[in-house]
Amino acid sequence: MRNETIFSTKIISGQGALTSLEQYRSERFLIVTDNYLKESSGFARLLAIIGKNNQYTVFDQVLPDPPIKTISTGVGMLQESQATVILGVGGGSVIDVAKGIKFVAEKLNNQQELRLIAVPSTSGSGSEVTNFSIITDEVSTIKYPIVSDSIQPNEAILDVDFVMTMPQEVTADTGMDVLTHILEAYVSTKASDFSDALCEKAIVLLCRYLPLAYKNGDDVQARQKVHYASCMAGMAFNTTSLGVNHSLAHAAGAKLHIPHGRLNTILMPQVIQYNSGLLVKKGEAHANILKKYAELAARLDLSGSNDRLSVKNLLRKIDQLRQQLNLPKGFREYGLPKAVLVEYEKVIVEAAMTDPCTLTNPVIPNSDELSQLLWLSY
Repeated sequence: MRNETIFSTKIISGQGALTSLEQYRSERFLIVTDNYLKESSGFARLLAIIGKNNQYTVFDQVLPDPPIKTISTGVGMLQESQATVILGVGGGSVIDVAKGIKFVAEKLNNQQELRLIAVPSTSGSGSEVTNFSIITDEVSTIKYPIVSDSIQPNEAILDVDFVMTMPQEVTADTGMDVLTHILEAYVSTKASDFSDALCEKAIVLLCRYLPLAYKNGDDVQARQKVHYASCMAGMAFNTTSLGVNHSLAHAAGAKLHIPHGRLNTILMPQVIQYNSGLLVKKGEAHANILKKYAELAARLDLSGSNDRLSVKNLLRKIDQLRQQLNLPKGFREYGLPKAVLVEYEKVIVEAAMTDPCTLTNPVIPNSDELSQLLWLSY
């Protein structure tokens, strides 16, 4: 299979990464963020750096699962301020909005390409190095992806100061989102040796340092390593796409309003078992994926006497990590009434079947199999 691997985002990391913004002179910035982050010391430091030699306008109206109207408002502010640079400072939703503003503004005005810089404040989405964005239709509650090389950030600034104040719950949710990115990119139909290498390094960093970052948010090294793992996973799945774990999470999130990382955590064990043939065997395809999961298990020193046992060891490790992060095992433990899942099952499955991530899952499911995955996750 022919693969393309393009890493076009300049990544700036390490101590003092934010000072790279000092290079900008006489620019007009539209800074996209949220109300919470706007009050942080890190954001104040960022404004001080930019404000020395540039003009800026702050757009702080971003909420989780941003609707289309947020993009429209942001485009209006961009046009009014005549911004030349868009700077997204925040979690995945903020960076997704920054990307959406860039995409729509350039399409509407046929204007020169705007520069896009991302400063992630969570270690989860990997959005700082990807070419897609997720936006929600408020009426239908369906999440729509924007996929375009034009929204790939020009720069990603990984400054650990911006993730030091993440609450425990957010650290857990976003960290498990990273794990899902790693697992799905590794077995994607578009996986390559290049994406595999990123996944193999990222899973080692994540499994070692995520529990430490969760236990002690002031552990700078742990925070930094998880931040890097998140970025590596983003680089990997930007070239491979994802799988049905995310297809179901996108669809279920729109209807059930469960945090994205928690949804991924709940679905993850069942998806691994389905892909690898531990739930239902579909021949050679499952055997090949079983082997790949076993290779990832080996990176964590979890190899068994055969591939099947190795994958079971990996599943036990994931469950151990889930418990360390105090995350629910299933929808029931989360507190979702069975009647709610019954009500939305059909629409969730229909949306997941048409989600682009399903196309790169190693085994293409049918509707009945996706329903089974939902109920096994209850």
